[in-house]
Amino acid sequence: MGGLALIAPLTHPPKAISPVFQAMTVHSAWLRRLMAWTLVVPMSIRRREAVMDIVFGPDPVPDDFPTRGGGLLALRPCHFLAASEDLIGAAHSLPALLHRYGTLRAPVSVLYGREDRILDFAEHGEALVAKVPGATLTLVSGGHMLPVTAIDTSVDFVRDAAARLHVSAPAQAQVA
Repeated sequence: MGGLALIAPLTHPPKAISPVFQAMTVHSAWLRRLMAWTLVVPMSIRRREAVMDIVFGPDPVPDDFPTRGGGLLALRPCHFLAASEDLIGAAHSLPALLHRYGTLRAPVSVLYGREDRILDFAEHGEALVAKVPGATLTLVSGGHMLPVTAIDTSVDFVRDAAARLHVSAPAQAQVA
């Protein structure tokens, strides 16, 4: 039997798009490509401190995030295009999924930082847990990038979610 251990998930259509992601909401595919190959990289470099403050805040950005954490990969045009398509696609697919959350039977564990500046834990975490039978929500101090800024907390969360699967799973027949 499997389950879900979700860290800061987007679970409902957002009421507002974070200013960090506004440029990604362009619906015209050709305009997104033009932006990706001309404006996005210089604007991202110019706005990096403000963007990182929102994405990571209130936690500090690790010094090695650009290289070891892969932050520089976000400067590739293909990253912008993929992220933009995901954001636009979520706006279309999430409404159809909302009414199906209650049918989930796999154990669901959700972790959120109370100070997340990207996704509100009440709008996404509490709302999901209210719809999924037996789902649990864990709130910790921190922002959106918990797997980067709170590694031990994130690892413990996933391990605890996995351990609950083994406790709740029926005993398997042993074959000799």
